[in-house]
Amino acid sequence: MEQAVESSAISPELRNVKFDSWEQCIMWCNQVTGAAASFVIDSQGFIIANYGRIPPDGLDGIGAELCYAIEMLNKISPGFGKVAWVDLDYDNSRIVGFQVKEEVGETFILGFLSPNTSYFSQKITISRIVSASLPNIM
Repeated sequence: MEQAVESSAISPELRNVKFDSWEQCIMWCNQVTGAAASFVIDSQGFIIANYGRIPPDGLDGIGAELCYAIEMLNKISPGFGKVAWVDLDYDNSRIVGFQVKEEVGETFILGFLSPNTSYFSQKITISRIVSASLPNIM
């Protein structure tokens, strides 16, 4: 995260958070959200990085379906722009997805399995830090 993140946008202790890889990014996100597992999906639905307690059946199915779900949700009201965050609550778990796009290029989805409910208050911070880090990750 070489470029400066707007100083008023995030707390002082997070201003210097930098990522040079997806692995660093999702490890940090996993810690911030308290998720059981975190992963990154490319625009084709493939898992390109993961961290944490991966379910026995893996992440490929979850990743592909989350990618598809966000694609469908983007069609509900295109005038509002792209879906940024998706929160799916199930009986026994929660899956959260955050969609981030390069300025000119590919879209990625960061997925979180069973994050703590407090993750919600961190969404803006996560969004800004990950978006600012994207040029260095690529």
